[in-house]
Amino acid sequence: MTTQAPEAQAGAAPASPSGGDLWRAARTPVIIAVVVIIAATGLALLQGSATKGRLDPMGADHPGSRALVELLKARGVTVVAARTLADARKAATPDSTVVITRPGYFGPQGLSGLAALPGDRVLVEPTADARTALTPGITMAGPGADGPRDPKCALPAAQRAGNADVSGRLGATAPGAVTCYTDASGAGLAQYRANGRTITALANGAPLTNGSLDARGNAALGLNLLGAHRTVVWVCPLRPQPDSSAADQAKPLLQVLPSPAKLAAVQLFIAVLLVAAWRMRRLGPVVAERLPVVVRASETTEGRAGLYRARRARDRAAEALRSGVLSRVEPLLGLPPDAGPDAVATAVAGRTGRDAADVRALLYGAAPEDDSALVALADRLDTLEREVRQS
Repeated sequence: MTTQAPEAQAGAAPASPSGGDLWRAARTPVIIAVVVIIAATGLALLQGSATKGRLDPMGADHPGSRALVELLKARGVTVVAARTLADARKAATPDSTVVITRPGYFGPQGLSGLAALPGDRVLVEPTADARTALTPGITMAGPGADGPRDPKCALPAAQRAGNADVSGRLGATAPGAVTCYTDASGAGLAQYRANGRTITALANGAPLTNGSLDARGNAALGLNLLGAHRTVVWVCPLRPQPDSSAADQAKPLLQVLPSPAKLAAVQLFIAVLLVAAWRMRRLGPVVAERLPVVVRASETTEGRAGLYRARRARDRAAEALRSGVLSRVEPLLGLPPDAGPDAVATAVAGRTGRDAADVRALLYGAAPEDDSALVALADRLDTLEREVRQS
């Protein structure tokens, strides 16, 4: 029988990994994936319940309008959140106020359907098409300068509210129309009566948002404009509403997926990339190999010294000598690695009987000016370390 040489045993292929080895290798990415999935699910639930977008009646974030809705409910007003035109048709009555936000989400037929709804109408941040279909007696030239304005009109709702964050460049052509919060660029609010209903346009919806409701007269303005009737139908679609002729057209998958699902997918993709980047550093078990040559420590030291000498790096060589002495002496003196120069010099002087100033100059002084001074520094450092060890 023959015995395999140690060299052959060292070069043998590693054994197949066991189930425990596989689990230890995979448990970290598995735990990371589970944590990411849980976090993404929590964020999706929180966003789905609290973050709805700008001027959304159920939105609890800064751009939302849930705070104003709660104030209206406290006054006995019923607020119905209508996400589609069909929802608005079911809820709107002649004795209701129809508030239309995100009018750009409706096509021409959707705007025509909104125009046919009964009750008073409040159009917030109108687009050109929405203004033409829903408030034909009001003109619009674009946004005005930001900042609060005074009412400067006889409209009771605006007078009771006073100064508010209303800006815009609205105008009015309807007979008997009233414009409020005006400056040189135009009005921020316009209102007129037509066909037995009150039609209002608000150029800027900031006074209705949660983040601005408690500033100036914003809350009073929102309550006065929307609380005239016992029912408010708040039309705020969550996504663009197609016209009836395009309702049956197929939609891309990305348009069908809700925003929380898209966010969760992005988070999972980033997590996969991070795990891949982490694992790519570990390409397999370490294989022991024989070194082609054995380099003695003295040869390594002489080679580094030659490099220092060729570059005339006496400062770096002196720093390396002093750092080596400090790393070996400080533990002997009971000093921490971050001890200051004064503490080290005092401790060394107390152990060896030398002058503390001389010890500080030796351990932390200037770099040698020539090679002979560097050699002398090395000898003095060696003597100092020997004295510390022997004392």
